[in-house]
Amino acid sequence: MGLTPSPVGRRASVLFSLWLLSLAIFLLPPIWALIAIVPAGRAARRFVRVCARGVIRLAGCPLCVSGLEHLSGEPCVVFVANHSSYLDVVVLLAAIPHDYRFVANHLAGTRPLVGMIIRKEGHVLVDRGSAASRVESARRMARTLDEGTSLLVFPEGTRSAGVLGRFTSGAFRAAMRTGRPIVPIAIAGTGQILPSALPGRPSAIEVTVLRLLD
Repeated sequence: MGLTPSPVGRRASVLFSLWLLSLAIFLLPPIWALIAIVPAGRAARRFVRVCARGVIRLAGCPLCVSGLEHLSGEPCVVFVANHSSYLDVVVLLAAIPHDYRFVANHLAGTRPLVGMIIRKEGHVLVDRGSAASRVESARRMARTLDEGTSLLVFPEGTRSAGVLGRFTSGAFRAAMRTGRPIVPIAIAGTGQILPSALPGRPSAIEVTVLRLLD
């Protein structure tokens, strides 16, 4: 039989989720306004990374990053990461110092703040239900890598809870086409902090950069 959470544990989870909600309410409007006036490109990317690190600190969840030494001497790679929470994107922006572009679901481009960030930073959108969109995104992925900029892909294509989902092949095809190495990233803790169904609970966050796959 599973253990039933104690009333104290449930209360702490609710309070923690309310804290995250209050952060979103008070921080997102000024971040949105500042991103709107920051020049597109490098300046926007730098600003978003600073914001990501600040949000993680304010959330009170320690972030531990290991394995960055595997990136030494590799300016352009294809990162592939597991995906269990919307918080994963924020954590990766805070944790991985490389210059890279996310490959994201096309619906992300329709969200007010996220869509602005995608446009200003030049991330790649794909509608996996459209063959034409998949072809175009594959071209953009290859072009991005050929130009020397890394990609970061969630190969599951969506969030999963606890167990890795089936991988899509786009990231691996782009790596093979351009001769760029694949770098797996393991993220732990975000699924507890911001799960699909609230409330969440405080947790340390671990980001592990694994050895390159040539």
